[in-house]
Amino acid sequence: MELSDALRLPVLLAATLLTPAVVEAEHTSNWAVLVSTSRFWFNYRHLANVLSIYRTVKRLGIPDSQIILMLPDDMACNPRNAFPGTVYSNADRAVDLYGDNIEVDYRGYEVTVENFIRLLTDRVGDEMPRSKRLLTDDRSNILVYMTGHGGAEFLKFQDAEEIGAFDLADAFEQMWEKKRYHEILFMIDTCQANTMYSKLYSPNIIATGSSELDQSSYSHHADNDVGVAVIDRYTYYNLEFLEAEVRDTSSKKTVGDLFDSYSYEKIHSNAGVRYDLFPGGAEAARSRLLTDFFGNVQNVEVDDGSAKNSTLEEDLLGLSRTIAALRKKADEEDALAPAAATRKKITTPQSETKENKTAALSSKKHSSQFAKPLTDDNWWTKKIFGATAFLPLRHLTLHSRPLANRPIKFSCDGELAVAADDSVHVFVPEFPDVAKQARERKERRRLRRLRKLEEEKKNAANDSTSPPTTAQEGAADTVDVGQSKALADGDDDEEDDSENGEEDEEDEEDSLNDLRAQYSEGSRHLPVSYPPLDPRMNRELFYNLGMEFPYDDVEEGDGEQEGDENEEEDAAGSTGQPKHNSRAGTKELGLDGADSDEEGDEEEDDDEDDDDEEDEDEDGEGDVIGGRRPRIIPNGPFGAGYGAITSTGSSMNHVVNMDWSPSGLGANRRPILAILTGSGTLAMYGDGSTPAKILPRVNEGMLQHRELNSWEVLWGVGERLIAPGQQVEVSEYLRGFSWAKEIAPGQALLATISDQMEVAILTVQTVFRPDPDQQGQERLVWLVQEVARFVAKGPHDRGDMLDPDYVPYGTSFGLNWTPWHHTKDSMASIISFVDRNYIGFRKITVKTPWVRGELPLVEVDKEDIFGKCVHLSVNSFVEFENAILSQEDITKCRGIVVSGCKTMPFEIALSGGTSYSHKPHTPRDCGTVYPPVEANGSQNKIADLVIHRPDPANVKPTPLYTLVRMSATIKTRDWYESNIEDTGIPSDGETSEVDDTTPQWVRDIQEKINISVPANMQMRYGFEGESDSENEEESETDDEMDENEWEDEDDEDEDEDEDEEDNTRTPIPEIHPHRYRLHGLAVSSGGGVTAVLASQYSTQHPERGGWHTVRSTIMFAYNREQTSQPKQDPSPAPSDDIQLPQLTTEGKLFEWLYGGGPPVPGVNFPAPPQTDSTDAGNPEDTNLKTLFQPIVEKQTCDLCGTKMTPNKRGQLSGCEQGHFFGTCATSRLAVQMPGITRSCGACGLRTIRTEELVQKIPPEQRDGVFKALGEGVCGGCSGKFLI
Repeated sequence: MELSDALRLPVLLAATLLTPAVVEAEHTSNWAVLVSTSRFWFNYRHLANVLSIYRTVKRLGIPDSQIILMLPDDMACNPRNAFPGTVYSNADRAVDLYGDNIEVDYRGYEVTVENFIRLLTDRVGDEMPRSKRLLTDDRSNILVYMTGHGGAEFLKFQDAEEIGAFDLADAFEQMWEKKRYHEILFMIDTCQANTMYSKLYSPNIIATGSSELDQSSYSHHADNDVGVAVIDRYTYYNLEFLEAEVRDTSSKKTVGDLFDSYSYEKIHSNAGVRYDLFPGGAEAARSRLLTDFFGNVQNVEVDDGSAKNSTLEEDLLGLSRTIAALRKKADEEDALAPAAATRKKITTPQSETKENKTAALSSKKHSSQFAKPLTDDNWWTKKIFGATAFLPLRHLTLHSRPLANRPIKFSCDGELAVAADDSVHVFVPEFPDVAKQARERKERRRLRRLRKLEEEKKNAANDSTSPPTTAQEGAADTVDVGQSKALADGDDDEEDDSENGEEDEEDEEDSLNDLRAQYSEGSRHLPVSYPPLDPRMNRELFYNLGMEFPYDDVEEGDGEQEGDENEEEDAAGSTGQPKHNSRAGTKELGLDGADSDEEGDEEEDDDEDDDDEEDEDEDGEGDVIGGRRPRIIPNGPFGAGYGAITSTGSSMNHVVNMDWSPSGLGANRRPILAILTGSGTLAMYGDGSTPAKILPRVNEGMLQHRELNSWEVLWGVGERLIAPGQQVEVSEYLRGFSWAKEIAPGQALLATISDQMEVAILTVQTVFRPDPDQQGQERLVWLVQEVARFVAKGPHDRGDMLDPDYVPYGTSFGLNWTPWHHTKDSMASIISFVDRNYIGFRKITVKTPWVRGELPLVEVDKEDIFGKCVHLSVNSFVEFENAILSQEDITKCRGIVVSGCKTMPFEIALSGGTSYSHKPHTPRDCGTVYPPVEANGSQNKIADLVIHRPDPANVKPTPLYTLVRMSATIKTRDWYESNIEDTGIPSDGETSEVDDTTPQWVRDIQEKINISVPANMQMRYGFEGESDSENEEESETDDEMDENEWEDEDDEDEDEDEDEEDNTRTPIPEIHPHRYRLHGLAVSSGGGVTAVLASQYSTQHPERGGWHTVRSTIMFAYNREQTSQPKQDPSPAPSDDIQLPQLTTEGKLFEWLYGGGPPVPGVNFPAPPQTDSTDAGNPEDTNLKTLFQPIVEKQTCDLCGTKMTPNKRGQLSGCEQGHFFGTCATSRLAVQMPGITRSCGACGLRTIRTEELVQKIPPEQRDGVFKALGEGVCGGCSGKFLI
């Protein structure tokens, strides 16, 4: 007899005993969430729908404090409204729905999908007011009403974004898991509304909608004076029933009565109802009173004293006795069972067990997801493993496509930037709480061993053929008691055996199917095309260097108002730029107005000066590189450079190129993002002065992570933006840029190239200076200055566009830097550039040491160190291997040049190479006018290429690379290429399959391409995945024509069959309906993860639909095999033959999660202790923990005054009286005050702020310690802080 069978009756008895208490308090409050998702005047009826329901729930007693009203547009104040300040839902205009007593919680552009989901799930920040929060609990009934424009399984928000049926279902599931509702009545009025609740799977939900799949939702009537429809039919008849039948909260009308009033004659569509999610089914759902959702009926649970509690205790005591008796009976029956049955159960073949597990896992993957009861045996197991598993790296779908090449980039910390047409998507990774996972893993191991010990004891008792002696029994009991006590106390520290490890992997693999994907939180969509950047945004760059801003005294041009300080601040603020503090000792930053006469005089003088400058330049006497320069007109007509169009006006300002800066440059040592647009402007985006918003943990077991709400435009160069060190007359149109490899925290070099092939080298630094607005605080300031400039010109002339042999050229990706080669007193790098059919390499040398905050000495060689003439197509680019190789006396770096469809590996000497020189000649002389003809060359253009980190133990002759070509079809088998392994796509047939060793995104794309269908089936049903309703009629007509053609052919075949007996029907050809356009490829800093941006198209007809149908997908390839915990830092050992850059802590953690990298010191295992410096007088090299050790030993508790002990309980510090505090990861001091710590985004440990730590150090050591701490990194893992 199984114990579970014996306990069924007691469990039912317990449910019976506890049921009355639950029923008495099942419902204590009512809430309403009323959402209109449409803006614009012609959607007047949607606003009236919501306000009508709002008026009804208020009439029935729900207060405004329990109503969330979301209105995307204010129809009452619309200029088209013939009755200003009012909204009516009926042509008789009897009731003003707007009135004087309406409270709108979310208005205008606050009505978004994100805000709606955050409202339901309560994933909002502490700054969110209570009036905008849904403060419900497990005793709250919620009415959710939505109206707008929708379709099959989606509802549009303000014609800009959509919420899907799966999104809504997942939001309700989160609400159920968080105990945020008791019952939900979900109502939706839109086209194909019933599809929106088709994916719901959470319990206690009643759902209804206005129309079925492929049905529209219609308006009821229009008001001729208002000019538009004023209400929808579905909402109109709902209100008619509620107004007539539910007059007050005493009404006994039920939900079933309301649903029975629906008819097709009234609504003109088939309204739908769903009951299956409700306990008790349709009968229980229909019996619910309407006032349980529309009225303020409250049931309050009252504690009536100890009598009831004592009765319950007696019942529970009797129940426990029954359970004990049944348990004893079950044990007796198990003891009498045949031993053979027990042995058979124990000796079940392992292969059979694995097969059963595999079958169960397979069936689960293909089953639908429904709400599961909490009594599921595996429920807690799944919750635990779901909490400890890291987020899967799934594909991401974007509602955009890029216009430029190479539109996807990984940062050094695992952040991902993806360019769209006029904007950029930025995604921030989430990292797991590894320490918490280790504690939970240890607890699971202890419970498993305890359970295994009990099973062994029970099996031994059942298998024994003779009773044990008293001594043996006592010894066994002693061992069992000792082991059980050790396991119960949690003292077992043994490692998992192989079986337990397999169980962990299986449970973790199963739990990943239910987790959110990586990059699903904390993303930011950055618009870069509008508004245009104001030149005054760079004013602080000049003030930080003690220089006057060139345009402080310049008057505004035509079309600008003569502004005062407030107007200027408004202009700067409107572009999204930060407001800068005025420099001490200077006048306020404003544009001084002047009268018209003085303006005219100044303009005439300026014209004369410009004429003089032009004459001087034409004579060759001007100190200008590249000839005459156009002057800048602040806030005047846009335009820059020398192009026929770009010099007079800006383009559409799309994204041309983007790249992440090296680590350590921005706030909290995070990289910043540089974005080059079609206007010739290069803008820097990163964390500004506003603190970043910290997002809560959506999944248990994950660390908090930051949101990019603090990002802003920091500064810029190009077009009208001037940096210190540049001539104020210059108005450059930038064609490309490139960051130099990492130098030091807060120090970097940036190279830009203009349309005149002038390369400018800028130093970019960040330092801390006293904040004039906050006494005793410091702020991060930017020091940017141009230090060098040279003309990147090859031996070929510009060419004549009228020449019949002229071939266009030019690229935005020609600039690139090699890694730095360090010598005794300098460091050197080589920068590449691309001219007409020429690749040049110029050496850049920086004298060391370069003190942070000071201007470095940068030297640029006068001639190219190396160059090569080769045919280069438009948008050719150069990629360097991020490593330096040493061979005898030569230090070199390798790379690959990509031109059109061809790759050309090369290597260049950083030191010890031969000299190089070239003479001017024409492309005809060197044979580079046209590309060389290759017999087996590909005609599929290379879209992107990445170079991987080399293996120090096995350096290949050429760099390891992966590339993708532009078009991926069934015929273009070379769209993917890599020399890491022989994992290319075979070309021996159309149905060849790729190998399992190829990246996941390669397999996904190729499997989609390999799909084939009969031609007539594709034409009749379409295998495109999407279709537009406006083209359905045309498609049906085409299908009818195709069918008629086939019928005619069949008739002809029948006639021929009469004469020819052996005549056979012509086979129907098969086609491959899918193809892909590959936009770009990116690789993570450690090389273990690759991501490709691709768009799917049809091979049979051109794409239909407008901009709103544009989609692209980010696909990933990763390696989930994680190595065991090492006992030392896994960073690559230094070698004399190869030098590899060090990864950041975040980069290492990202590689450990997805790239198959080793565990991270300080995150997965304790970091090795720092070694003290041999130079004791240098405070920067002092071991901080050793320095703070005397202070830690003397620290006392602020509450009781007793001595503190660090790490007394795990990561907590405690005193003798039992008071526990967090521990600083840098100093090991106890954190006894709130608000003085910073949280690490990699390991989760907290560190006391620098200004607080230095106060605990003797004054003579504070300067050195402050300099050693700097802006600070985590003392536990060297990771970056969240804020």
